[in-house]
Amino acid sequence: SGGVVELTRVLQSEYNDQILFGLARVSFIGKTFGSRQIWWALEWTGEHCTSVKMFGQLRDCGNAMHEMIGERSFTVTNLAASDMTLDAICERVKRSCDVTDFDLSVESLINAHVEEQKTIEAYFDKQLEKIRLRRMAEEARKRNEERLQRLRQR
Repeated sequence: SGGVVELTRVLQSEYNDQILFGLARVSFIGKTFGSRQIWWALEWTGEHCTSVKMFGQLRDCGNAMHEMIGERSFTVTNLAASDMTLDAICERVKRSCDVTDFDLSVESLINAHVEEQKTIEAYFDKQLEKIRLRRMAEEARKRNEERLQRLRQR
């Protein structure tokens, strides 16, 4: 699970000559309100996307992507990758969402991201432990079968 910083890096390095559409979520966490999620759409036009290519891609997929993305709090468009910062996203959330009951700061966004990463890590640790236990049980079963086979052969 990445954040705005990782998204910006990937967009700049891999997709700076394309148009992309996406649905993203940012979370904010605070002491009094818990965690809140805001869904937003990204319409990315890479800085090296030519006009001819851009119009062709918009014609081919623009309307379909808007329909598929559906409801969201706001859409970020025509933002250079270098301008897509945590501050910019927080400011956009503040302008777009009528929110007065929780903190829409970069700090609360980072805190939520850290908590989500801990939750994700714990989930995968649990999955790995289940796999380890299954392997141990299978190995024990095989050893037991082999032992029983040897006993039968005597």
